[in-house]
Amino acid sequence: MRPWITAWEDKRSRLIAGHHTNSGPNQTTIMIAMKRAIERYGPPEGAKIDNGRDYDSQMFTGTTKARRKAIKKGYLDEMLVAGIYAMMDIAVSFSIPYHHQSKPIERWFDTLDRQFTKTLPTYCGKDSNRKPENLNDYLASDRALAEAYDLESFARLVDEYIAKVYNASPHTGVGMNGQSPAAVMATRTTRRVITDGLLDLLMRVWSGELMVGKNGVRFKNIWYGQFNAELLCHQGRKVRVAYDPDDLRQVWVYDAATMKLIAIADQNQLIAYGSAVSDDSLRVAMQQKNRAKKIANKFRDASLTANMDLTALALKAQQEGLDQADKKTTAPAATIRPVATPFDSQVAAHDRLGIGRVIKRAAGAEGTDHTQLDMDLSTLRPTREPDVNLFDE
Repeated sequence: MRPWITAWEDKRSRLIAGHHTNSGPNQTTIMIAMKRAIERYGPPEGAKIDNGRDYDSQMFTGTTKARRKAIKKGYLDEMLVAGIYAMMDIAVSFSIPYHHQSKPIERWFDTLDRQFTKTLPTYCGKDSNRKPENLNDYLASDRALAEAYDLESFARLVDEYIAKVYNASPHTGVGMNGQSPAAVMATRTTRRVITDGLLDLLMRVWSGELMVGKNGVRFKNIWYGQFNAELLCHQGRKVRVAYDPDDLRQVWVYDAATMKLIAIADQNQLIAYGSAVSDDSLRVAMQQKNRAKKIANKFRDASLTANMDLTALALKAQQEGLDQADKKTTAPAATIRPVATPFDSQVAAHDRLGIGRVIKRAAGAEGTDHTQLDMDLSTLRPTREPDVNLFDE
């Protein structure tokens, strides 16, 4: 496969503020990359997004046929993403089709190709002009299999290149004065911040409207909240769910009209499995199971594989943060500007519900409908020190 890197670039400093590496383009990659950027640098004033919907196959000669279909179809719900960013007072615009000047981050991807990916032994070329000679023969050889990186190892290399090489290297661009992107970013005189804990609420991935049934909510072909009393009281009502793309063991269920939190619904299989299962991993597992079902139509003996536990096929998600670069640069005191959102009043409610579930489980009282918590829940949440920038995806 050819890995897909989603990145957000600060337009003033050219710094890659957040990125995510996975097997293909989807809405989740943009959310994860932006969340990592905001965790380090705070929410930007605005964001320009390139969702790839308007590209055609001629502009992606270096990708697979399946990748081109995904890009041409469009993998980003513009209204949903724009709505979430608007809650953080981030102005959102989308790039002009076939207009390279509106996508300055494409220059960085070209730099990435020339400085980093071109050095990999299995490099296939960004386009036909950069395609190595005898590539097909090499890829079909045992040597290519031995030299190829797996996705996890490749992602770690990308992290290291961005943090220690690109972000830390002098830049000759206009206004950079030979400084590195990290050094320019450190000269900011103001930064925006949001309520502690709010980012985790907003930067999950949201579903469309779903209907609560007698078995809970069915999402991504998995039932959630089969035994959740609060959720079952809402049978027949429309809801939306939000989830952490790095962990699908539970989802947050909201009333579709008021966006008020109803319950945190578990998926019992994934909870019992004990480890985090990511959205990407579940997607791969579904592909494996669907292939097994096709085999089962031809061979009876394959029916066992077709009914294999979906969770057992998923891989545990891992991620690493960027290392600090240009530590010698002294940053000026920044002006803090709080960002208010419609979810500000719900942070405490989320905390109370989540901590209550943990206490019930620890006390063996999962069936109890009421929990009295005489404690300061804010002390149980880890603190962040988020650091005005304009991100470009």
